[in-house]
Amino acid sequence: MSIRRARALRRIDAILTADLRPEAAYPLRARLGRASLAAADWLDQERPALSPDDAAAIAAKISTLKSTSRRIMQPSEPFDSVWQAQWHEVLELLTDLRNRMTPVG
Repeated sequence: MSIRRARALRRIDAILTADLRPEAAYPLRARLGRASLAAADWLDQERPALSPDDAAAIAAKISTLKSTSRRIMQPSEPFDSVWQAQWHEVLELLTDLRNRMTPVG
């Protein structure tokens, strides 16, 4: 497994397994930004080895993750209604991205 893949997966896992108490909201926002950057870094390295369709699908997931993270990283109260509504989307995106990044077999 490449170092970039391992870093991205570790950062994604740190979010997926995090305690979702309200006081954890701000650190999770920072982790989310780092995870999306690590996934983009991995994609830059792996793009030649992926099919064009897979690369495009992964790039779209990362783009959506980045835009969603920018919205929910705005200053607000922890776990306000915007955060709660969009956090479910973030978890789904991260889970799908993780599955796409994990080699089969």
